[in-house]
Amino acid sequence: MIFKTFEKLFHVIITLIVISGLTACGGGNSAPDNNAASPVVADLDDDGYSDKEEITAGTDPQNSSSEQQAAFVKYNTLRVGAGLTVLNNNSSLENAAKSHENHLGYIYDRYNILEGHYETYESPHYTGYSPSIRGQRAGYAGSTGEVICYRQNGDIMQGIDELMSAIYHRNGILAYYSSDMGIGGFSDLYNFKAQVIDFGYTSDEVLERMKNAAKVIIYPYDGESNVRRAFYEERPDPLPKTSESGNPISVTFNPYYVDRVEMLSFELFESDGTKVENVLLMDSSNDPNGFFNDTDFALFPMSVLKGSHTYTVRIEYNADGDVDIKEWSFTTRSNKDAR
Repeated sequence: MIFKTFEKLFHVIITLIVISGLTACGGGNSAPDNNAASPVVADLDDDGYSDKEEITAGTDPQNSSSEQQAAFVKYNTLRVGAGLTVLNNNSSLENAAKSHENHLGYIYDRYNILEGHYETYESPHYTGYSPSIRGQRAGYAGSTGEVICYRQNGDIMQGIDELMSAIYHRNGILAYYSSDMGIGGFSDLYNFKAQVIDFGYTSDEVLERMKNAAKVIIYPYDGESNVRRAFYEERPDPLPKTSESGNPISVTFNPYYVDRVEMLSFELFESDGTKVENVLLMDSSNDPNGFFNDTDFALFPMSVLKGSHTYTVRIEYNADGDVDIKEWSFTTRSNKDAR
């Protein structure tokens, strides 16, 4: 089915803007510490830009490190496995991400304030209030969304692992319309460590990207191994009543091919065929934070998944009047490895 209407295209754009309001592994803007120095609030115009010449984009030009390049390959491997297109490595988005990492580190180390996606205070690395403004000031011509993971050990691959278990951030990383990506890595300038990844798209590529993506986008993907077993916390929190669950299984229907979808059943089975009963099915009707669209579904096992175990997922759905079944399997990492 051809994706024609402005209503759906606007829905796609809003999704990316919503994603840029999230943080994983901690996040949000915290109040200043009364014992720390007082920060200076950035002087912005109505559009979120600073009028001070000394606050400019491109203060942290960055050539991709081997770790960033490995992370870029990892993200694209996950996307292709899920049924999506490969993203371009964009230097402007990388510079925007790196500058924001340094801004976060500077503000936290100096003032003990945890800023998230929105730069409120001045710093030598200030580039703009929102992800989209920072992308523009770094030279990116499209729209920008962002995910952040805070890890004090500065391990990029572990950061990816945590972001992919956080359902809202996973949905952003696996957006079917994205075309570009910039990975900041972890800044070495400050003690505080944040991994910022910026995703972007240009309007002239959206339909082609969606057309080339699968009808049903899944994660963990079919045949994936070494899958993380647990999910802990995310801000906003999709499971506010518990601090630990199994890694969720997510399904998104590509609106290029599907107008209306009803999930008839969503089941998880252990390797011996036993159905996992203690689960929570989340969709747009019960998502506590309202981030899911009508085409988004996630199954949360309410206990941590078993280690070195192959699970099978089976969904039955009605898409635009046609009932279909999809099955796939994935294998978790061993118990001795990090969850």
